[in-house]
Amino acid sequence: MRERLRWVFVALVCGVSAAWAQEPARVSEISLHAPSGVWSAWLDNGARAHYAHRAGGRFAVTVTLAGGELYETAQTRGLSAAAAAAWSDARGARSKAERQGVMVEARATGDAIVLTLTGSSGREAEAFDALRAMLTEPRIDAGALASWRSAELIVHQERAGDSQAAFQRLVSETLHPERDPRTLPPGPERLRAIDEVETRAWLEARLADSPVELAVAGEVARETAFDGIVETVGRLAARGRIGRGTHDDLRRIERPRGPLEGKARAPSGTKDSLVMRGFFGADLESLDDVRALHLSAEALSERLPAVLKEAGADEGGVRVGAAPGVEHPGFGLVWVAASCAPGSEGRVLQRIDREFDAFARSGPAATELEAARARLLRLIERQSADPAAWSARLAQMTYRGHTPDQVAGVAEGYSTITAERVRDAFARHHTAEGAVRVVVRAEEEERE
Repeated sequence: MRERLRWVFVALVCGVSAAWAQEPARVSEISLHAPSGVWSAWLDNGARAHYAHRAGGRFAVTVTLAGGELYETAQTRGLSAAAAAAWSDARGARSKAERQGVMVEARATGDAIVLTLTGSSGREAEAFDALRAMLTEPRIDAGALASWRSAELIVHQERAGDSQAAFQRLVSETLHPERDPRTLPPGPERLRAIDEVETRAWLEARLADSPVELAVAGEVARETAFDGIVETVGRLAARGRIGRGTHDDLRRIERPRGPLEGKARAPSGTKDSLVMRGFFGADLESLDDVRALHLSAEALSERLPAVLKEAGADEGGVRVGAAPGVEHPGFGLVWVAASCAPGSEGRVLQRIDREFDAFARSGPAATELEAARARLLRLIERQSADPAAWSARLAQMTYRGHTPDQVAGVAEGYSTITAERVRDAFARHHTAEGAVRVVVRAEEEERE
């Protein structure tokens, strides 16, 4: 408690004055990636910035503050989410921008606090003014904080007897047996303890020295974009440059050696059991493997529902997914989750095992791969027309160690992956040491 009070005091006394500079930083390096039209710059305070013109009558500005939940402990769990939910400014610039049609949204991820402002072209001035105020004159909205806390407590209460919540909790506990507090949601007692003073201190501490990356995308002039960049992140105090190695010392969580198994009873009154069979996948930096495993999951999502129905699974309750390891390296995951009749859990898991083994040997059929590719390319095409999607990707490009070619070449990356490449990536990650099985078993109904 004494340590917690100490950092709150230090942040409140030093946070605002240390977080921003009287004179804005200057652009010290700038380059253009001609094929994508992406401009990238470093400011002399260490801030990273990108700009991409995209027609369509709208714009988006996204800021990534690296760290966020990575800094959290059991005593400070939940503060990044609380700060994001209640982040405002001392002079009402956010409210003014929102009245002018600018949408402002902040969220906490596993390793960042991300702020996004979107609007119609012509409202850039209001957006940049709100952004400058939120970065240099931050305030915690007490009403928004109270609403966030109440909503989180309601979720906890509703999930107490929910089988899906029990399933998700068991999956997390199975993957992270060391119970690192950052892998678990804050409990009700912790949520009630989060107050305005602590949340403000946390936000100001993150603004004071977090490596930062900003991106502007949409129908906005380059001169306007860079003027806004200089007057927003350029006003922050000097800090270290963002990059793929940022916060490596905070990311280390030992991955358990498999096969891993988690078993639990479903809450009383639950009719269906829930099972998950998966394996550890690729980290985000391994883009080729990430894309190959994503295509694997898309292909299996068409194959498995009918197959698992024969083993007792609910055909409509089969989900297949692949997610890369991001904030904690080594914890990418490929998984199949299914609801099934009580007593059929073993048969469903065995059938998934057989299908995984077959996919590792033979990969996807040509028709499966093309159908999976087509679905993903349609999604990518829709996102490519959205400035918010562009700014979101660019605002973490340097943070993730990616290049403009990789960010702009998403569609090409998926278009050129072969069936053998998909099979190879799946086979390399589908190992006994990386296997994960989770079962939340419902009670079988007694027959008269």
